[in-house]
Amino acid sequence: MDVHEIVDLMDLDTPDFNLHERTRLDANWGVSGTRDQHGPPKSFYLGKLKSMKSLEKMHRKGWAHGAEKAMTLADGLLESVAQPKGIRRKIRWGDDGDEFDKERLLDGHLDSCWRTSARQYAVATPIINIAVAWGGNANLSHEQLFWSGASALALCRVLENAGYQTSLTAICANDIHSEDMHIALCCRVKQAGEYLRPDAVASIICQGATFRTYLFAAYVASPFRMPTGLGHNCRVDRVIPAAIESGVLEAPQVILPDAYTEHDARASVEAALQELAAANLAALPELR
Repeated sequence: MDVHEIVDLMDLDTPDFNLHERTRLDANWGVSGTRDQHGPPKSFYLGKLKSMKSLEKMHRKGWAHGAEKAMTLADGLLESVAQPKGIRRKIRWGDDGDEFDKERLLDGHLDSCWRTSARQYAVATPIINIAVAWGGNANLSHEQLFWSGASALALCRVLENAGYQTSLTAICANDIHSEDMHIALCCRVKQAGEYLRPDAVASIICQGATFRTYLFAAYVASPFRMPTGLGHNCRVDRVIPAAIESGVLEAPQVILPDAYTEHDARASVEAALQELAAANLAALPELR
């Protein structure tokens, strides 16, 4: 799904076998009915937001505070990435070289009928596809759910500041024990060449309320029977190969794992930059 479609997840039809879970969620979101007094508090779903309307308003305006907080992970890293350079082949003609051109000789170019292809470095705009783990289990607070998305936002800022283009996909990886399967919900948050708006990105992948409303709605709308609790978060690298094979995900150069503390998020960004520095960035696909 595309990030602009995320609000529409609330309106998806729910199969009969998941209606009970959807009714329970609606009540606890405050959308309808009476909240389950034996279930988790409303703050479990919405955090510090007061209602679903507050969440929708945040998506329209962006989450400036969340973006500013995420950007602290980029401190000291903005100048640490080298400017991207691409390798080009420039054709040169002379009286000696690698390949002889008979037509140039017949045209009278006696001193330039040999061709040489020389390597030349030039500024390029490689695309770096980033995948980040999204969400987490019920024991995690909204503060903890913030940091995985923050690591992705900070990495995009560092790379784009250096001149690269980034695409960002958030992946919610879920282990459904009752059905003995894994589910991957992939959301394209940012496309290569698209302007990076930190407050808009933060409102999606850094805000725990987004995960515990729209993504929960997507789970119960799926063609699979959801257990009470909607399954169990699993490592994102378990679902990425199947997502790539099915065509819903383009192979990422960077996979950012779950990070539930500021320390882990910063370490995740630094590790990704080290991994990219060791790779041949000039060989990455370029923005056309």
